Amino acid sequence: MHNKQKLIKAGFFAFSAILVLVVATVAWFMSANPADTDGINSSIVHGKYKAVLFESPDANKDGIQDKDIDGNVIWNEVTDPGVAITNMVPGEIHFYKIEVTTYAASITLDLKLNNIQTTIPAGSAATKADVLGRLHVYFETKDSSGNPIAGTSTIDSSMLAFFGSNPDLTDKTVYHMDLTLYTNQTFTIYYNVSIDANHSAADNIIQGAGVNIGTINFTETDN
Repeated sequence: MHNKQKLIKAGFFAFSAILVLVVATVAWFMSANPADTDGINSSIVHGKYKAVLFESPDANKDGIQDKDIDGNVIWNEVTDPGVAITNMVPGEIHFYKIEVTTYAASITLDLKLNNIQTTIPAGSAATKADVLGRLHVYFETKDSSGNPIAGTSTIDSSMLAFFGSNPDLTDKTVYHMDLTLYTNQTFTIYYNVSIDANHSAADNIIQGAGVNIGTINFTETDN
């Protein structure tokens, strides 16, 4: 990931400040119209496209993707309908990717986050803005040649900035992708979540706080 270096600060994970970030019950849906919605586990298989979700482990929580014995980054297909991220520490990064395969149809895909909820522990002085401002999100798209999908740009910011500085936001469109030029191809959407490295591990204002993304949706329309 392009932002790996600035997301990692040596020694952060050795401190005790822990954010409980929960991204739970992440269900995948596809819809060509309001009546055509199917819930599945890790993948969407449809006559016009296919999408599969993967997660890359970071077992020692150092912000670097784990590799296999041959030195290749490990990507595991997510087969559970929910994705839970808990007990994050500064410097740790949760890595994901979505592999999308298009077919002959010319389509537009919207990637959306829905039913977003930020929770604050009882008695905490933190606000939703405090929590979202200390989380970092990164999104990028790459076609089979490693170039971004036309019309998309890298998102590299705090979650609060990504939400347009609205801590009460419940739904967010990540990408609106016109795939007219990408029929019969495979491309990848990479994204990760971390505690923003600009905040010290001693900053424990968000201990016990959580963010829940109820669903991640692909909505398809014909061009």
